[in-house]
Amino acid sequence: MVTNGVSSYQNDSQFDGMPKNRSWTVGTQKVSVRPGAVQVNGNVPAETIINAIDYHPWQFAMCYAKAYKDEPKHPQGTVVVAFDVLNQLPRFAKLVRSDFANPDFEKCVVGTLTGETINAAGAGGTSSVVYPLVFTVK
Repeated sequence: MVTNGVSSYQNDSQFDGMPKNRSWTVGTQKVSVRPGAVQVNGNVPAETIINAIDYHPWQFAMCYAKAYKDEPKHPQGTVVVAFDVLNQLPRFAKLVRSDFANPDFEKCVVGTLTGETINAAGAGGTSSVVYPLVFTVK
């Protein structure tokens, strides 16, 4: 799939478990996104949260592509988001830390994360989560 001739998606995961590595070509460089060391405090298993948020990781790569498609050199780093899981949804998400200096990119990452559903959490599942997304460039 090609979007505006600038970026393209490639599924380069090694297996369907975690972590799932995904990449997107931005210009002439390949950008990969994967979850970092996720911290969970609550009754929802970390694997459930990671599998939900990392289900379509190309969406986070699209945030990157939109933000950096015109840049000659693509930055790499980590975006860390904190959120609560309530009623199977990520709620109250906020940016904790970012290695990027692009508010639009960071807002897109946070917004994309809050659009996911953590179905396996169940109605009684509650947790506080710190979720890093690691972007690497090759």
